[in-house]
Amino acid sequence: MKDSIVNLFRMAYRKMSKNPIYGIISILGFSLGIAATLLIYLWIDSEMSYDQFHSDTERVYRVLSLAKEGTEIKKSARSYTALAKNLKQDYAQIEQATFLDYDSEDSPLYREGSNQKIEARQLWVSDDFFSIFDGFKFIEGDKQTAVNNHNGIVLSEATAQKLFGDKSALGQTIIIDKYQKRTYTVTGVLHMPKNTHIDFGYILPENNEEPLLFGAHGSPNSFRLSAHTHTYIKLAPNAVINDEFMQSITDYITLKYIWIFSLLALLIIFMASFNFAMLETARSTERYKEIGVRKVNGATQRQLIWNGLSQSLLQALIAGVLAYGIVMLLLPFINQYIYTNLQLILSTGFILKFILFILFVGILAGAYPAIYAAS
Repeated sequence: MKDSIVNLFRMAYRKMSKNPIYGIISILGFSLGIAATLLIYLWIDSEMSYDQFHSDTERVYRVLSLAKEGTEIKKSARSYTALAKNLKQDYAQIEQATFLDYDSEDSPLYREGSNQKIEARQLWVSDDFFSIFDGFKFIEGDKQTAVNNHNGIVLSEATAQKLFGDKSALGQTIIIDKYQKRTYTVTGVLHMPKNTHIDFGYILPENNEEPLLFGAHGSPNSFRLSAHTHTYIKLAPNAVINDEFMQSITDYITLKYIWIFSLLALLIIFMASFNFAMLETARSTERYKEIGVRKVNGATQRQLIWNGLSQSLLQALIAGVLAYGIVMLLLPFINQYIYTNLQLILSTGFILKFILFILFVGILAGAYPAIYAAS
């Protein structure tokens, strides 16, 4: 087995050394096609993973309101802050409920002892938020106590970095200078994945904003906070409920673009394989003498086909390694340009998938040239 592999490498090297320009063009073209396909795969995988890091995502929904405009029924995600509590109280099928209310504009805030202000997006939530969206991991603090402090504030990792750098933010004092100055104590810092539709700079718990927005006797149970309020529910297991008023959190994935880019990836890899096959077929005339000698020495057509196919598989493997390097070089620029966080992690699952993919494209690209040369 070892001798066969060594011999295969020798033959591939000899084949490329006879006409290095052809060899470089065919492998480089092949590797670029594989790299483009791999990048599309990473994007699709990222899109399909949106909000999938929370537990029981199949039971989490956003509540919709329906309004009739003429003869058309329109759906909207706008809601009331009181709705979450009422739904949880009135429907046994609903296990947990929370409202999310985004401020209409970013708020200026700064840490105590500094006058350097930053702008961050405020999110106001009720108690069940961290139970429903439990995939948001606390770098500092604890989700059980983060929203219980009347003057508590939970920062995103990015906001904490801007305010405190590498120092701990937990227990520090933050001043929000919007409408009036309010002082808060940092009760937690959250790691925010980029593959989520929930975006904020800091979180204020429900019992925090009430005096500021409604006055000393106001209540979010009676008034709608703003036009940016959404209600999310988590259904009990096996619950049956009218889904006309619900939108799954996975609906943020635009399947149309997933299909378009999937077809584009297939087209790219087929074109790369076709180009490789045509170049190898054109070069097969250089091997007529070698193939003739092998036939005289008793090689069967099946052996000749396998020999040609194994060389194509080896070239596909080399192209795959080059493609991996190209992708690793391009990822930082792509992530910066399209504001995403595509990652190429060498897990066991990915390595197995990649090897199977290389075998597939190697056979796809090498089958015709191998059969043509052996016939």
